[in-house]
Amino acid sequence: MAEFINESMILDSLRNHPHIVNFIGISCNPDVGPAIITSWMEHGTLTNIIGLDPPSQYRRQMVEQIVDGMSFLKASNVIHGDLKSSNILISYNGRACIADFGLSRFAGNWRSSPPTVAFGLQIAESTLSWLLRVPYPTDCNTRVGAGSPRWMAPELLLPSQWESAHTTFESDIFALGMVIYEICSGKIPFHEVNEYMAMINIVQGKRPHRPEQVSDDLWFITTICWASHPSLRPSIDVVKRTLESKSPLDTQTMKTRR
Repeated sequence: MAEFINESMILDSLRNHPHIVNFIGISCNPDVGPAIITSWMEHGTLTNIIGLDPPSQYRRQMVEQIVDGMSFLKASNVIHGDLKSSNILISYNGRACIADFGLSRFAGNWRSSPPTVAFGLQIAESTLSWLLRVPYPTDCNTRVGAGSPRWMAPELLLPSQWESAHTTFESDIFALGMVIYEICSGKIPFHEVNEYMAMINIVQGKRPHRPEQVSDDLWFITTICWASHPSLRPSIDVVKRTLESKSPLDTQTMKTRR
């Protein structure tokens, strides 16, 4: 119930933005339990749309709209915590709307415990070398208690090396890089391996390869967003300005304009 109340409060604080799912209210039907009511999204998820191989112009519009929505989240002091294409819905007129705030929080409002791997391991420095020697099962579908592994920043997967294992604006930026990759490639991050190996790739600093059709500025944004160290990732405002300029900023400019 606490998570339901938290998600309802966050959605209520994010009303009336074109790229955030519209919160209508809550239902307390005793037969089905409490439920959050949002606007119906006719075209389903962004995952469905990019699977239809949309034109490059529409792909870019999706990136711009998601970034605009994330900029609003930052201004509202909200960390999403689980950004991925399946948590972005498409409205009747084709707008991208960020949804699923079940793992979101207001900045400064820490969750009681860091994310853990549901069946396997919370990747610790002492176990990483062992993991790399273990043959991974081909049917493995690792889930993490507070997020989705393929989109998660390394500090969330390897908390022993970082000051905090909590989601941050910087970990949202990392996930944004993975979402842009999804939009440009039409594939989930590390689609060639299962989630177990995707986690290993992320903590080792490996990233998906550049899709052929991605523009230079979008690829630059993607790669700087998924920098291994949180401090090297741009703020969402810098990402937005870079998209608007349609030309890559150098890394030093990214840092100084945060």
